[in-house]
Amino acid sequence: MNHPPNEQRQLQLLASAVDAARQTSFWRRKLGNGPINSLSDFERLPLVEAREYRQQRFADLVTNPEEIDWIPGPWLGQSPDHAPVAEGVSQARLRVRILREALSPVVPKDVDEPSAVIASTFDNRYFGAEMCAVFVRMGIPAHLVSDSGTDRFGELVSKFEPDIVALLSDRLDADDLPTSVRSVVTVGAGTVPKGIPFLDLYVCNEFGVLGSKSDGGEYNLAHDAFYFETSSEGALVVTPYFSRVQPIVRLDTGDTATFDLSNQSAHPLSPIASSSCMDESRSTKNN
Repeated sequence: MNHPPNEQRQLQLLASAVDAARQTSFWRRKLGNGPINSLSDFERLPLVEAREYRQQRFADLVTNPEEIDWIPGPWLGQSPDHAPVAEGVSQARLRVRILREALSPVVPKDVDEPSAVIASTFDNRYFGAEMCAVFVRMGIPAHLVSDSGTDRFGELVSKFEPDIVALLSDRLDADDLPTSVRSVVTVGAGTVPKGIPFLDLYVCNEFGVLGSKSDGGEYNLAHDAFYFETSSEGALVVTPYFSRVQPIVRLDTGDTATFDLSNQSAHPLSPIASSSCMDESRSTKNN
């Protein structure tokens, strides 16, 4: 993932994000109208928990409905219980670019024409479809296999003899993957078989991919696209720099994490202790 902008650029981007957010009914009530002249001013703005945000009316979260270009496939799936996520053209391109850069390391370099299978739960199928589309844009044939609860789930994945498998369902055991698999993608640090290169994505429903790791250590974050903080309780707080159609300011993800400040250039994120941002119904543990 890329390095953060300098402090002056960060302040410009965050002030623009706040200005955009104040054009919406929800954020106008939350943020007030105080000036943002420093990062300290910004970090005094109230936090909003992800659960509260997801309960809002969609109309109260968008600046201009005419600028909506795309409703992406959120990690938690399309649900009447969660506010949709809307994007303009530039934000959609940015999200796809981040996902593409994150997935690039799993492409086997010694395979002439690698293929991929995304093995997804029913709820995660929208996110899986977007991952599938990104692989295709990378020149990698990809298939989405949605878990319908049958015993043939693993069999269907094996029939494609993929070089890459993205595990978006915990019903497919990593140790039972077909022998053709050369690399594995997980979300939330799923269990992977020893000896197979893997990439773990850190995903938040409202933002898509926030970071990735390939060695079981810290997540490297997309600092060029998001401003990251931690709350007084140690939860990760995220503000996207470039969201103008559906701006978000200081969203408390509920994910407990710390920054590795020994790496001054990138500040990677330590393994997530628990992730309510990925899934409200369960917690996940990282290796």
